[in-house]
Amino acid sequence: MSNLEYDEPIFEIVGICHLCMNRTEVHTCQAFPDGIPTKILTGEHDHHTPYPGDHGIQYKPKLKAV
Repeated sequence: MSNLEYDEPIFEIVGICHLCMNRTEVHTCQAFPDGIPTKILTGEHDHHTPYPGDHGIQYKPKLKAV
């Protein structure tokens, strides 16, 4: 067991965020420039559909190089 303490929870990007062309940094994107909500990061909300505060921007897959 670790005795490390954190002021805030640490989340890894899971679900679809790491594949989205709107992602700008680890926990930010064009829809959420101040931070992607936990429900989207954890996959609890599928961001193929609108989420409050997303400014009308949802998941859009990155284009694959040909």
